[in-house]
Amino acid sequence: MKKSKNSNLQFRPHPKKGLLVKRAGEWHSVAPYIKIPALAHEEGGDHFLLVIEFEVDGAQLRYLHPARDTLNPKAIIAELVSRGYAISQSVDDHALVEAYLSTTRPDHRVTILRRTGWYGDVYVRPDGGIIPECRDQSLVYEPEDRATLKPANGGTLEGWQRSVAVPATHSSVMMFAISAGFAALIMNYTPVESGMFHIFGKTTAGKSLTLCVGLSVGECGTKVGMPHWDFTNAGFEELAAAHSDRLLAIDEAGHIQTDTAVEKLRRTAFAMTTGSGRIRSRHFKGSTNITNWKLLALSSGEQPVSDLVRSAGKRRIGGEQVRLIDVPATKQGRFGVFDSLPDGIEPAEFAGAIEKSAARHYGHAAEVFLRRLTKKDRESRQNEITKYRREFRSRANVAGEGFERRFSSKFELCYAAGRFAVKWGILPWSNDQLFTAIEETYLSARRSAPEYESMIHGALSKVIRHLQTSRRGIEIKALKKMDNTERVAAVDGAAFLTFIGPGRELIYGVKKETLIRWMGDGISLQVFEQFLLAQGVLLVTKRSLAMKQVSVPGSSAARPYLYCFRSSRIDALNLEAGGQDRDRTAE
Repeated sequence: MKKSKNSNLQFRPHPKKGLLVKRAGEWHSVAPYIKIPALAHEEGGDHFLLVIEFEVDGAQLRYLHPARDTLNPKAIIAELVSRGYAISQSVDDHALVEAYLSTTRPDHRVTILRRTGWYGDVYVRPDGGIIPECRDQSLVYEPEDRATLKPANGGTLEGWQRSVAVPATHSSVMMFAISAGFAALIMNYTPVESGMFHIFGKTTAGKSLTLCVGLSVGECGTKVGMPHWDFTNAGFEELAAAHSDRLLAIDEAGHIQTDTAVEKLRRTAFAMTTGSGRIRSRHFKGSTNITNWKLLALSSGEQPVSDLVRSAGKRRIGGEQVRLIDVPATKQGRFGVFDSLPDGIEPAEFAGAIEKSAARHYGHAAEVFLRRLTKKDRESRQNEITKYRREFRSRANVAGEGFERRFSSKFELCYAAGRFAVKWGILPWSNDQLFTAIEETYLSARRSAPEYESMIHGALSKVIRHLQTSRRGIEIKALKKMDNTERVAAVDGAAFLTFIGPGRELIYGVKKETLIRWMGDGISLQVFEQFLLAQGVLLVTKRSLAMKQVSVPGSSAARPYLYCFRSSRIDALNLEAGGQDRDRTAE
């Protein structure tokens, strides 16, 4: 109950009886329910607002109005009436409502949050729910446009696990998209910059379905209402702010006009990582608020961004390539976006079942993830994330610093988030399944980078140069004496030469650490290894492994694992690349 400055009046808002005023010792209803429970200020702002609760047709609504209008209560009433508040036409009742609005001074103070995502150690979900719960109700989510409020949960976690997460194991790119949905929730814990994965492929590849599956981690996984690439620059800032610290999905890059596609993609890539923009406030005419965001996004289109840029006669900029990464949706010999299919089911039927499930079961995975994440302090979680990121770099053989590390950073984050989700029983996958999916997507994306081919051949040229130098130090006569049994001669203590039948082809055996040194910085060993295997350069084991155990004469040490380069393929590749002719294999 609040007293007005006029001590003869007392007001009591009652949810069922409306606004009550005490006169002559009795309470009388003078208007439908209206209450000012708190005075608010916007997070990061310097204006104060009245939090006004009011009733319209039996429903209780909330409205924020500039506190300065307590000096002009008629303006507040006019705004409430425009929103459906049915105040009496009685002059006396009007005056009493004005008196309540102008004299009530709530003791409670709240902070109005305008976007989803992290505020310190609390997280605001799309429906306004706050994790962990704010018991004193000092934080209130009130977006500029309440139409952006959407249900955060649907169906059940078990339903999502059974009908979305498990079927996704048939597609490495879908597993990656789900991991990205979790990664968006922990970006705020890391220095990793915002960025976008552009999933490209043929029309029927399942790109949009992949976006829906990723979205289902934290909200309804449906194409309905999914934004396209036809937004304006200002529209993107609002879109980014509305998806801060959660996954943003943008469908069909084909909606961009060809003549403006490149510049728009570049502006979006750089705007995404600036992390701030201006959002015009509806509450204060002529003013704009600076809003911040950090997000991870998925996009789809038939063409890779690199092709769009190339068709415009331009080249991709280095910084833009690590912000907007092309990810192939399909691989040769696969079933569209699927790597495999359950027995007795067609790709379209399988995709349709997943699509329905992603729109029915959603959000619970993110809620459980956030509750588990916030059970420990931020520093502890940051240390765990760092550990998982290092684990991915080590297992995937991510090379050096600079471009390679920036390129891999978001894949590392997807792996770290996935590790949490597996450990907490949210994802019904094994750690090995998770790593394989993220690594495969990473390598596929890395091979799609426009400078990939030149970097590969640059590394290959360096390796060939070293092999040529090492080979000149060997006496061919000594090699002629070797028989068909596998024999090895040491060169510089690092590289090795041997004859292996049939054909007595000269083979170069190179230690892993030596190959890394020869390659130089700028390319991942794993990426280079995949190229060498694809070109038939390496001898492989029966299990198709890239390194073989080789016997070293006169050595009592364990047989080392070496990369075994076939000289015939090295010669061929060197000639294709315009290299000079080298000595041929010894007869």
